[in-house]
Amino acid sequence: MVLVWHLRYTQLDDTNLLPLVVPTQEPPSTMMEGRKRRSLEEDIVSQGHKRVRLEGPEVIAQVRKQEIEVLQTFDFNNIYENVEFTKVMTLDQYRKCRPYKVFHYPGKSKGEIVFHLSCDGSFELTAVNVGLNHCATNCQGVVDMYVNGQPFLLGYQGANSLEFVEEVFRIPPSLCIAGINVFSLVLNESSPGVYWLSDARVAIEKLL
Repeated sequence: MVLVWHLRYTQLDDTNLLPLVVPTQEPPSTMMEGRKRRSLEEDIVSQGHKRVRLEGPEVIAQVRKQEIEVLQTFDFNNIYENVEFTKVMTLDQYRKCRPYKVFHYPGKSKGEIVFHLSCDGSFELTAVNVGLNHCATNCQGVVDMYVNGQPFLLGYQGANSLEFVEEVFRIPPSLCIAGINVFSLVLNESSPGVYWLSDARVAIEKLL
C-alpha cells in the first residue's frame, strides 16, 4: 500500500502580523551569579550565627551585639565608699530639700568616682559613659575631667547655666585599665564661678 501525503499551501496576508517575540535567556555567567546570590541569602543564618552581606555576594560578616551596662548610679546626698569630695560644699539654697554639691574653690574643689572594669574576655569594651547631672550656674563654672590621672576634657564650660541637666561623657577605652579606675572632676583654676553637681552614673558600652 502506498501512502500519499497531500500538502496544502495557504497564502497568508502578512500585513497584520506582529513580530515574534523570542524569550531572552540570561547568559550563563549571570545565571551563575543569581544562583550564588540565592544560595547566600538562604544561608544568611548559619550555625546559629546571624550574618549579613556587606558589599558583594562573597562578603559576609557576623553581626555582634552591643549592650550598655550601668555599673553604678550616685545620689550625692548619700555617702559612697568609692566617692570622695575635697573642698566641696553641700547646699540646697536654690533647690530646697534636694541638696547638691558646690565646687567653689578654683583648682582645689574636686570630686572622684572609683569604678572597676572587668577583663574576663567575655566582651569588648568600646567606651565608658559617665553621666553627670550638673549646672554651670549663671557664673559659668568651668571644670576639668581626668581619667586615671590623664586629661580627658579640660576647660569644659558646656553645662547648662540655668538648671540641672544630665550630660553623658563618652570615655575611650584607651584611657581605662582593667581593674580599678578613677574619674576626677576639678573646678578649673581659671573658672569665673562655681559649679554644681547633683548626681551621676557610670556605665560601659560593650560588644558581645
